Amino acid sequence: MKKPNKALLFSLSAIALLIIVLAITYRFIPMQTPQEYCQEKNLTWVENYSECESMEQEICDYLGGEYTECGSACRHEPEAEYCILMCIPYCTFDQ
Repeated sequence: MKKPNKALLFSLSAIALLIIVLAITYRFIPMQTPQEYCQEKNLTWVENYSECESMEQEICDYLGGEYTECGSACRHEPEAEYCILMCIPYCTFDQ
């Protein structure tokens, strides 16, 4: 009886692993516009500034946005007299 070729088994295992990784990646990485993704996940889409508040950095990077970990809650209200001291993570996209 002939023994299986180790190189062939290794190649087939590598291909199977690659297929599994690609399937998982396709399942979890959005194939939508930033606005669609933001709204589907019930995050806050700020239309006038093309921002999605509370988006994860990995998704922001994948969609080509610029991630800000700790933005001001009053960043779009320059005349605000009082502003809560709270970090708002958000992702900005080119308009």
